[in-house]
Amino acid sequence: MTGNVARPAAYLDALRAQTTPDEYRAKLSNLCSGDKRHAALLLSDERLSFPALFAAREQIMQHGLKMQLSGKHIAALGIAEQILARNPKGEGSSYLKSPANKELSVLLWMLVTGFREEGLRGAYDEVLDGVTAVLLDLYHEKRALSYAVDLLFLRAKSGRNYHDLFWAISRFGDPSSLRLIAARLDAPDAETAAMARELLGVGDAQGSMHFSDYERWLRENDPFLYFAGESMQYSAKPAVFRVDHARKYVNRATPAYEKQVLTPKNEQERARLAEFSALEESDRAMLAQYAHEMRQKDPDAWAQLEAKPVAQQAEAAKKNGGETVWSI
Repeated sequence: MTGNVARPAAYLDALRAQTTPDEYRAKLSNLCSGDKRHAALLLSDERLSFPALFAAREQIMQHGLKMQLSGKHIAALGIAEQILARNPKGEGSSYLKSPANKELSVLLWMLVTGFREEGLRGAYDEVLDGVTAVLLDLYHEKRALSYAVDLLFLRAKSGRNYHDLFWAISRFGDPSSLRLIAARLDAPDAETAAMARELLGVGDAQGSMHFSDYERWLRENDPFLYFAGESMQYSAKPAVFRVDHARKYVNRATPAYEKQVLTPKNEQERARLAEFSALEESDRAMLAQYAHEMRQKDPDAWAQLEAKPVAQQAEAAKKNGGETVWSI
């Protein structure tokens, strides 16, 4: 018989699932105070999850077992200690120092096996926040992004702080994070769907929005997005990315999702952009959308309208209806 067969859980993961936290610690203490070699083998099991290792941290240190563990598990404990010591850049330590070191696989293991954990909080959450930030900000590891978004929603659902996670995801500066969040717009759980709308900046007024609607909008605006980098510490409704309406108006893509000065092609375009920038923000968004649609549907008609004053173009956009302006 062929096919993927799930590996049985590590002994300590199974033990943890069957006991209370106090019982788990007591059994670990008995193991560690008895046959230390056997305890070290159990704690070095390749199948062990990071939460089971983290929950054994106190017993490992009390019984002097850390250096008897596997290299991966020694590194994971070192990373956790470093994060909890508020030493994320690795001064005086080999951990987390540069993206060229060997800790990437360890960090990924910590996140992938640990993001669903509900029993450990406090220090554990702080470690997972740090691990996620290092993977996304230092290693630019795209494989971590989906787990980070999953973790964000799990945290929010259980009423735990997710602001640092959101900031780490935002700083990654990749619009694929928006798609991962937008996938929750169709969640059967109304609370999850509402949170997705909030994080995307589409607001309660868009309560019936589906993923397909947002995906369509994102495909259209992707060439004109730039990383805004707003955090929840500074804004109640932070925007991860924003649309550069001037670039959308003249159909000039944003380089690498970075906000950059738009250099006019000629004096005529310079004058048009000056008039465009004088409009209210909502009118700029509406006219940019109208110009984009007109180029797609009737380029000749847009070429004629484009030659007229920008105020007249804006009136035409209002008359023919503009897009719903989201806060992104």
